[in-house]
Amino acid sequence: MQQPILRVEVIERRAEDAKRANLWRGGYIIDWIIPILGMLTIYYLVVFVLNPVRRFLPPDFLDDPSIGFPLKPETVTLWMLALLPIVHIIAIIVTQFFLFSWWDIHHAVLGFFIAFFLSQLVTQPLKLLIGAYRPNFIAFCDPDPITFKCQNEGVFGENRSFPSGHTSKAFAMIVFSVLYLCGKLRLFRSDGSASPLKVAIALSPLVIAGLVGVSRVRDYYHTVSDVVAGALIGIVSAIVSYGVYYHALWSDKSEMPRVRFGGLKNEDVSFKSVVISLL
Repeated sequence: MQQPILRVEVIERRAEDAKRANLWRGGYIIDWIIPILGMLTIYYLVVFVLNPVRRFLPPDFLDDPSIGFPLKPETVTLWMLALLPIVHIIAIIVTQFFLFSWWDIHHAVLGFFIAFFLSQLVTQPLKLLIGAYRPNFIAFCDPDPITFKCQNEGVFGENRSFPSGHTSKAFAMIVFSVLYLCGKLRLFRSDGSASPLKVAIALSPLVIAGLVGVSRVRDYYHTVSDVVAGALIGIVSAIVSYGVYYHALWSDKSEMPRVRFGGLKNEDVSFKSVVISLL
């Protein structure tokens, strides 16, 4: 009989302190409140209160080719970008739901959101502090040659080019999902669990993030340096978030979430995690 190519096993482990484990009394409420309030505050300040630094423009700036690229429709809009967390979070929850791994569901969703929050905590202030003009600034803004103010109605972000927000968001979300898959597939364990097929599955989502970055350059909304900076911010944000909520990818518990103990007494909590094996 032919062996199945995919096997999903549920690893169950218990800790001596598991009797005192509780999802909410371990401090996770604060983990949710801080980024939610933080995101609301950041976007309120960015959209309604604060303006970017106005960088110097020479008198002949209308002839500057670095900001004179044509205005094109965005290949990847913010609404399209919003599908990334929805798709990945649903995939994580559905996978774990059938295996009843509530700790993993919680950590996967929370870590995903924290990665996104951290990326914007860095990206948005940098946009305001640097005030870089977009490559399509002239066509996008139609600036007044004397006051430099945009004459096109409804324009926002004409001098918020560096770093790329689309790219930092995409890489934060995608890289966290990639790290999550790497843990479940045991790619970096020393027990020989890795295989080319596993690597392809785990790293394939990076193509999506890469295409988002490429689209921002092709559409003349960002320079290459804007996109590279955004990608680095997103990658670091995802690594930090994953490291807080999951064990190291090279440890013997790479597929397991980190759990804070404390709270309820006499409660025996089972720690389960999904491991996907490709035979």
